[in-house]
Amino acid sequence: MSEQLTEHVSDWRDAVVVERENRTIRNVALAGAASKNGYRYSESALKAATPLYENVPVFLDHPSSPHRPRDRSARDLAGSVSKARYEAGRLRGDLHTLDTEAGRTLLALAEADGPGVGMSHVVLAERSSDGAIVERIVEVVSVDAVAFPATTSTFRESVADEALASRTALPPDPRGEAVERVRRLMRHATERSAGDVAPKVTLETAAESASTSTVEQSTPAVGISRPGSLESLLAAIDAKLPGHLRRLAATNARPRRRGARAGVYPKHVVVESRSAEGLPEHFAIAWRLADGDVAFGDELIDLNDLAESLGSWNESRPFQRETHDARHEIELLTERLRQASAERDQLAERLTAMPVTSVLRRRVTSDRVPDDVFIRTVRRR
Repeated sequence: MSEQLTEHVSDWRDAVVVERENRTIRNVALAGAASKNGYRYSESALKAATPLYENVPVFLDHPSSPHRPRDRSARDLAGSVSKARYEAGRLRGDLHTLDTEAGRTLLALAEADGPGVGMSHVVLAERSSDGAIVERIVEVVSVDAVAFPATTSTFRESVADEALASRTALPPDPRGEAVERVRRLMRHATERSAGDVAPKVTLETAAESASTSTVEQSTPAVGISRPGSLESLLAAIDAKLPGHLRRLAATNARPRRRGARAGVYPKHVVVESRSAEGLPEHFAIAWRLADGDVAFGDELIDLNDLAESLGSWNESRPFQRETHDARHEIELLTERLRQASAERDQLAERLTAMPVTSVLRRRVTSDRVPDDVFIRTVRRR
């Protein structure tokens, strides 16, 4: 089964030659073996995909919706790919740009060699059973010039930059892994509802059971594209937890490199892992949101030590009820004040028609009438 993947090539300018007279950008890096989403493209997949890039349209920016990659504006069409070829682990090609605003912008970007701009491809692909290798590219939907991209590092490839990156490598960008994991879990849930038993998904590989996996599917998943949702929070936890556990393993007396999230509490994540004997183990690790991102503690805590302090999401409900009750009371008081104001106005109209002194009339209409004045006046009537 083919899945939609989006990859970014930020070092697309290396060895690029811009021929402005015929609006051509030659030797552009279109795709590389390494993915910042945590997997790799096999050499055979890249070689076999070479003809698929021929005459593929080139756009400025990504589509407005990742779930509709073919829904593009003609204003964003900048050109097309030609002479696609596989060279030294990369797919390269020439970009023939149009004499349009989008085409001229793409030419200017290629000449400027500025940071933060790269090439991105949207493809339908098949991955290995463990999700680590893209084994086949089925279709190339588009090639896009985007800001702040994710497969290789500018229009131009830099060996020195790659060597530096290998020495100072950070964990893979969790966003792609997060999206892929949550959508795969949703697919597994659908299979289970149809009677199929889906294998357990662990955090170590983030793709154990499906023969293919996805970064962006045509069917939108609720919450994936909505930062701040519960789904996006769980996805961020699942994406970052494996790497954090691996980093802690070097300093922990009982290293536990693998684990699956078993529960999320207000201050701790409960993780299920396997001992060397294959027995299930459970432990917890503290977590919090820091600047809108998930951060974990550096201590693996035995669950027995947290029996009284794990907390519960239910603890927030009394506060929520109090807030709701307070708001309801304010609404009632506001309504009562409105009614009292209306009654006061009606009474003022009645009093102004009564044979009372001008002083009292002025006091009534100016909302400064003491209660005893109203009472005495009404009694006299």
